[in-house]
Amino acid sequence: MCLRWGRERRAIGAPGEYAPHRYTDAERSLFRCFVYAVEKKLTDFFISDILMYMHRELLTKLGFSDKAVVVYLTLLQRGPSSVRDIADESGVNRGSVYDALKWIQDEGLVNYYKTDTKQHFVAEHPQKLMELLELRQSGLDRTASTLRSALPEFIALRDSGSERPIARYYDQSQLRAILE
Repeated sequence: MCLRWGRERRAIGAPGEYAPHRYTDAERSLFRCFVYAVEKKLTDFFISDILMYMHRELLTKLGFSDKAVVVYLTLLQRGPSSVRDIADESGVNRGSVYDALKWIQDEGLVNYYKTDTKQHFVAEHPQKLMELLELRQSGLDRTASTLRSALPEFIALRDSGSERPIARYYDQSQLRAILE
C-alpha cells in the first residue's frame, strides 16, 4: 500500500497499477499520524498523541494557526494557567503564546482572570467551537447570497471588456461532455 500524507493509493494487480481508495478524514489523519511517528522514530507514541494530532488538524481547518492550536489544546488539558506555564508546557515562546491567546480570545474561546500580579487564562467550554463554526458558516452563507446577486454585474464587466481569445483549454472530464 502506498499511503503518504494525504495521497492515498492502493496497489491492485500488477505493480504500478493503482486505483483510488476512499478513506474517512479520521482514517487519513490517523494514518498520517502513524507515518509521522515512524518517520520521526518515535518510540513513546501513545493514543493520546494520535488524538492530539487529529485535534490539531481539525482546529487548523477552523482557522487556528499551528501555535494557536498548541496553546488552545494546552489550555484545555491544563485548565487555568499563566502565560509562563502555557509556554513551558506547550514549547511555544511566550511572545507567540500572547499572540495566540489574543487571537483565541478574540474568537471567544478563552477568558482570563487576574490573581495578584498574574493573568490566568482558561479555555471556554469546547461547545464554543461549534458556535464558532456555525458563525463562520452563516458568514459564508451571507457571502454566497451577496455573490449571487453581484454575479450579473461581474459577468457584465467581463463581457464589456475588449475582445476575448477564442481558444479555451479543457481537461479530460470536460472533453467528454463536449463530445457527447
